[in-house]
Amino acid sequence: MKNASDVESLLYRLAPVIIPVAFFVFWEIAVRLGGFTNILLPPPSKVLETLFELIRTGTLFNHIGASLMRASSDQRPAQFGGSRAPLWLTAGTSERARIQ
Repeated sequence: MKNASDVESLLYRLAPVIIPVAFFVFWEIAVRLGGFTNILLPPPSKVLETLFELIRTGTLFNHIGASLMRASSDQRPAQFGGSRAPLWLTAGTSERARIQ
């Protein structure tokens, strides 16, 4: 028979696995039952499905590269210009801020 310290030790070791799994299960159930909209917070199953589709088609790294370019080009003027406003907020709405 296990004593209380053995059970606590087991729970302590399993917590890093149990907590994220419980979070993702809760997230999936909440979205599926209509607690959240699919557009703002898609279920983890849809996120993984899309991730694997982007990997399969080879477009994931294109998207990552474009995002990194936008992030780095938007932050550089803010860093050296003394501005505290995050310029990345305008990247999706301004033609001038987009990288071609």
